Amino acid sequence: KLIFKEKMMTIITRLIASACVAFFFYSCLYDNSQKSPPPSKPIDSTNNSLNNNVTIGIQIWSSQNLNVNKFCNGDLIQEAKTQEDWNYANENKMPAWCYYMNDTSNRFLCGKLYNWYAVNDPRGLAPKGWHIPSISEWKILVDFLGGDDIAGRKMKTREGWINNGSGSNESGFSGFPSGFRGDGGFSHYFNNIGQTCIWWSSSEYLPLKGYAYSSTIYYQHDTVYYLPSGFGEGLSVRCVKD
Repeated sequence: KLIFKEKMMTIITRLIASACVAFFFYSCLYDNSQKSPPPSKPIDSTNNSLNNNVTIGIQIWSSQNLNVNKFCNGDLIQEAKTQEDWNYANENKMPAWCYYMNDTSNRFLCGKLYNWYAVNDPRGLAPKGWHIPSISEWKILVDFLGGDDIAGRKMKTREGWINNGSGSNESGFSGFPSGFRGDGGFSHYFNNIGQTCIWWSSSEYLPLKGYAYSSTIYYQHDTVYYLPSGFGEGLSVRCVKD
């Protein structure tokens, strides 16, 4: 019994330590104390089209966040105009999108934020001739730009990131810090415009049910992270050419 108790205490101690590390990480991630300075020239993001694209290595990427409100077959995607709308869509596993802070003026800089159910819908979120990149395709992009540790700087826009966190954008990817929408875990609302951008991949994160891989860059450094994001989060979307 004594040995069993000691083992249980060790397991509990490790769980508490892991929870503390996770809390510290997310407390940094959800820091809203600073606002983003607006870029001097807005990024164009035209609805239902991908007018701007860039060749990076062997891939052709959209150089703006997706801003469509219809699937490829013409069906409308539900706009979640309130927190209740967003919760309802996620609880019922329905595709949904929103603008950051539900403010239509953010469409020019940020595009739309989509939940996973929109990204994974068989009707196709990406315009014809394009698709949502898998996590492997994201890694091909990042590897071509020098690897995880430095690619972020080449992907970030030259303006719009707080605390001198902007990049060189030498890749032409034009990654703007458009923030994201929480799914109710650590946050119920909008976070981190000016500080981070998170893009969906089409790859589910199989170790955890209800999660998919995303690619993330922050203002603090130039690293690109591949992290699990909950299906109910509102993230940006980039497309890659078929």
